[in-house]
Amino acid sequence: MRFAIQLFEEIGHDERDRIRRTLEILVSGYRQRRDSGRYAAYRPQPADHVRQLAAYSANLVLLLVIVSGGRVPLNRLWQNAVDHMVLWRSTVSLWHAGLGRDHSLLRMLVYEKGAVCLKKSRNAWPELDHASLMDDWDLMVRLLPGIALYDGSVLGYAGRWEEVMVASLLGAMVGEESLSPVCRTLQLLPPPKGTERRTITEVFDLLAFVLRIRASGMPMEDAAKAARWALDHCLPYDFDGHAFAALVAAHPSLLVTVPELNRPENYWNAHGAALMLRSALTNSVDEVQGRLSRLCDEIESIQRGRWTDDEDKIKHMVHGLLNARPYQRLRIAVLDPGDEQHPSGGG
Repeated sequence: MRFAIQLFEEIGHDERDRIRRTLEILVSGYRQRRDSGRYAAYRPQPADHVRQLAAYSANLVLLLVIVSGGRVPLNRLWQNAVDHMVLWRSTVSLWHAGLGRDHSLLRMLVYEKGAVCLKKSRNAWPELDHASLMDDWDLMVRLLPGIALYDGSVLGYAGRWEEVMVASLLGAMVGEESLSPVCRTLQLLPPPKGTERRTITEVFDLLAFVLRIRASGMPMEDAAKAARWALDHCLPYDFDGHAFAALVAAHPSLLVTVPELNRPENYWNAHGAALMLRSALTNSVDEVQGRLSRLCDEIESIQRGRWTDDEDKIKHMVHGLLNARPYQRLRIAVLDPGDEQHPSGGG
């Protein structure tokens, strides 16, 4: 492939355009291709017509993508076709049947927004490459959880953030009882810029569920990682306080390693959080016991409405509550009557 790229870079624009048009004609007619029979007498092995046609068409498409600058719309592969996607998917299926799913040709290409493109990075699993090349998202979202459960990781998947996160959290939910022989650690990635708040919230909800049921069996390193990640990326007061309480009850020393967990407002929406945390007092060292006891007292004060008379603390609490998901509509109605957008942070 490198040789072909270098060769096409050295030829002139007109010559490159003629080669591109020739390749488009050959690709569009590959299904009707016939063997010339010129070398029929020399056949050390019986002819494999499926493999021959798969290799021929895959090489043509790869060369066309290279000479076109790394991207070819499907409507240029079959200009007179009614349904380009049907033809594309059947072509990829031919490659899979004739070359096998691990063939390097198949893993050099990717389908993106109506076009065939050169792939910048490969997935760790050829099954995902095949589903991606087919643009079969239903298959991909079914494969990812299975890979997470069996292989213990999906970080080799170059796909959408929410798919990686959901699959990773499902794998973490099963934990040591999974089929995976791999030592699992919790895998958390920051949401890319532009990710919808609704999508981020759904991932956080799943993370909170995982922490509530798996915190007691989670390594300290993973517990600290999960707490920091939620505190860094979640809206104030918008994360399930029961999840934080479950983490601290299972690992009281988190109050030292993650100081933000000492803030009682992180548990405001978790009734029974103080009771859950008090259960960890007997198993804590003196330094942690003091922090834990103060935190429980402050949480109970918040939930009874007698937290503090400090005006700055009250303002901070109200600000957080109005940014929390259950109260966003209230904030719009009371504070921002002309704003039609949900708040995404401070205000």
